[in-house]
This record gives sequence, C-alpha cells and structure tokens, in this order.
Amino acid sequence: MIFIWTLLSLVLTLFAVYHVYIVSKRSQYSHFPSPPIPISPLWYFGHLFLFTKLSKIHGLSLNVILEVIRKETGGETIALVFGPKFRGMVYTVKTSINSKILSDHRTYLKREPENTLVDFIQGQRFLGRKNLLLDQGTEIWHNKRRIMDPAFQKKFLRQLMDKMTHSADQLCAQLTNMSEQGVINIFPVMNRTALEVICTCGFNLYDDFITKEDSKMNKSVNELFEVAALHAFNWMSFLLPWKYTEEKATLKRTATYLRDYMKDHLKDRFEAISRDQEKDKTNDILSYIVKGNVFSDELTIEDLLDDFFVFLIAGMETTAITMTCFIWEILKKPTITQNLKNEIKSVLNGKDELDFDDLSGLVYMEQCIKEALRLHAPVQGTFRLAPNYNTTVGGVILPPNTQIWSSIHEVHMSDDHWTNPEKFDPDRFGPGSKVKPFTFIPFTAGPRVCIGKHFAIMEMKVLLTKLLNDLQIADARPEEKHLEKETNLTVKPKNGVFITVA
Repeated sequence: MIFIWTLLSLVLTLFAVYHVYIVSKRSQYSHFPSPPIPISPLWYFGHLFLFTKLSKIHGLSLNVILEVIRKETGGETIALVFGPKFRGMVYTVKTSINSKILSDHRTYLKREPENTLVDFIQGQRFLGRKNLLLDQGTEIWHNKRRIMDPAFQKKFLRQLMDKMTHSADQLCAQLTNMSEQGVINIFPVMNRTALEVICTCGFNLYDDFITKEDSKMNKSVNELFEVAALHAFNWMSFLLPWKYTEEKATLKRTATYLRDYMKDHLKDRFEAISRDQEKDKTNDILSYIVKGNVFSDELTIEDLLDDFFVFLIAGMETTAITMTCFIWEILKKPTITQNLKNEIKSVLNGKDELDFDDLSGLVYMEQCIKEALRLHAPVQGTFRLAPNYNTTVGGVILPPNTQIWSSIHEVHMSDDHWTNPEKFDPDRFGPGSKVKPFTFIPFTAGPRVCIGKHFAIMEMKVLLTKLLNDLQIADARPEEKHLEKETNLTVKPKNGVFITVA
C-alpha cells in the first residue's frame, strides 16, 4: 500500500512539474495573438490537433493553414505552440522580421534538421542532415557554400549553354511529336525537361528523360516527392505500423533505387577527387559538389548523395513549375506573348540559336519569369530558428529557440508591397522599377539565398525562348480563369496546364 501511494505521489509530482513547465513556456508567447487552445486533456498538445483538422480542409499546405489562422486571429505575426515535446512557432508576414532573420544567418540559423521531417523518413535516409539545404549553418555549410559557389557563376554557366540548348531542341521535338494528340498537358513534359537539364548539366547523366515518359528515374523522383510530403504533414500517423503501408514500401523502393543508382555514378568521381582534385576536368556541377564534400573527413559519399538529392529537388520541380505557370499566364495575354516574340526575334537577329551573351538581352523575358515566380512561387516559405536567448526583431520579442516561418507567398501577394497583386504584370520588374528589399523572395534571400538562382533563370530563358520561337503554342482551355494548385513539398498546378501545338 505504501508503495502504491509513493508511486502515485511521484506520478502527481512529475505531472505538476510538467504542467508548470508547459505553462511557463506558453507564457513566453502571451504577447502574440494566438488561436485558442482546447480546455481538455488535449490542452497539453497545444495547437497540434488544430493543424490536423485544418490540413483535412486545406490540404498539405503549411502556408495556407497558417494564413487561415492569422486572418482569423489578427495581426501580422502570430504564435502557435505544440506539445508534449514543447515547440513554439511564430508565423509572420512582416518584412522587418523577414529581412532580419534572412540576413543574419549566423544568429537565425536554419531549424534543426531532425525537425524538418525530411532528413530521415521511417529510418530511410532522404535528405540527411549535412547538406547545403538543411545544415543549420555550421562550418561544414560555410565551406561547402564557398567551394560550390563558382559552379553557379557566369564563367562556369557559359560552358553549360550547349547542353541547355540541346535540351531545348529535344523539348520542341517532343512537343511536335505530341501535337497529334491535340491537347497536351505541358507540366509533366516540363518536369522531364528540367530533370534532363539538371542531370546533364549537373551530373553528366544522359538518359533522354524528355522522351521517356515512363523513365524509372523520373517516376522514382516524383514518387519520393509525394511520400516525403505525406510524411511531413502526417508524421504522427505515419509512425503507426498499420498506416501508409503502400507509401512506406514505395519510399524504401524508390530511395534505395535512386541512392544506389547515383552511388554507382558518383563513387569513382568521389574517390578520384578525394585523391587529387586537380585531375578532375569534368565540366559539370558535380565536380564542385564532390569537392564540397571531400574537404572534411566527417563527410562521406552518403553526404554527397544528400547534396545530389537537394540539387535534384531544387533544380527540377521548382523550375518546371515556374515555366509551366509562365506559359499558363502568357497564353492568357496575347499582347504579352507578342511582346516576348518580338524581343526574341530582335535578340536572335536572324540566328537559329541563342548564344550565352544573348541572354542579357532578354530583358522582357526575365521580367515575365520574375512575375511568374512572384505569383506562383514554387516554395511556400522558409524556417529559421531564433537563438537560445530573447531577441527583439521588428519590435517583436522572440522567445528563445522559437521556430520562425517566413511566408514567401503572402509577402508576394501583399497589398502593402504590390499594386493589384493578383494581376500578372511583368512591368513591375521593368527597367527603372523599384522593388522593395525582401518583398520578392522566390529564392529566399540573404547569405542563404538559393545557390542555383542564376542557373535556374538561365535555364528558363533558354528553354522558353526556344519554345516560343520554334513552335506555335496556344491555350487549350481559354475558359480557365484561375490556375488551381496543390501543395506537397512544392506548390504546383493541380490538374496541369494544357496547350495545343501547331
């Protein structure tokens, strides 16, 4: 009997301590507008079940869910808390906060990789923790970034022009072959084209991805995207052994296939560059990725594979989404399409192909690409982690170790920064126009801005110029006034974009 009372007293004491801990932690966020927490045993889980409820309504879109809560709660910045492992999160659309947390990358680090939910999934390695995207900001990250930067500068990008032009020719040939179908969904074609570009320019991998609709690699990448997104938004139920059994089997099959496939391709290069970097004369981005992974004994070929996956994700679907949305927008606006064709004709000046130096002359093309990125940003936002002490940013006190979600989409669609933000207007980025700092951030901003930003803009210019110059494309669904989108790891057209090719 004494034992039972002693055990019960211990349990009640631990519960009281835990309760006080949760109360004290939540009090740190009392100065923020916040949605109500249920008065029930669920109280200890904070807003976790609110997220689950809203995800069933709004889908796998963190940004949409947070924006629904913010508009109901009020204020530019709101706070949410989660338990029983306490985590506080601040969601903001304030430019003054975004500019600080994105610029000061040594104070406001990337959040812990293990909290991204895409480092390992069910024990299966997906993106790992030391890659260029997820690393918090350690010296490993700084050295990798320094070593890889030259691969995305003008001198190196010039050498990739022939490969991109070849992919552009293949794209046009494939669309011509498909023209007999009548209506073509161009999104999957753009996906395969972007995969072709990143594989040839980045890794010297050749497999005619554009023409192979059933390419095993293309299928595996798409399946991996879907499972990773499902896990990120349903990680609690994903842990249950009887849930998502088919998706877990797909994850194991695709991740194993892709990692083994690339390991065979990378192993010799990794070992050769480890022995002597000067002897590697291969003209691709992979050389720099390998060099960024051999400078430290801590890094292995598995870490190199993580960086490969990051570049594949960043270089494939995001670019395909932007080009697809670009096409959807301009085909709805004949004047813009004609302006683009006139510029292309002027820049080519009778030539069949673009030269690298011609790219700078595609001014209006770049304006349209940027406007497509503003209206249809493929990435919802980005996380940062406050330091382990109170900081004040933009007049807002951020408690220690707060996760901060900086919304890209809402900043791009804010009436405070853009006139008629819902309208596709390339003149926003015209010569002489002034875009406020940190209001256009499709590649994020600051020292951790996307390393492949210039590569992506170059790729889109080459592919879209070839497409508009060589083919007569038309909108197959002119009655469609709104582009419906869905969210997993990216925000993409839900039902595709349909064209005809003459």
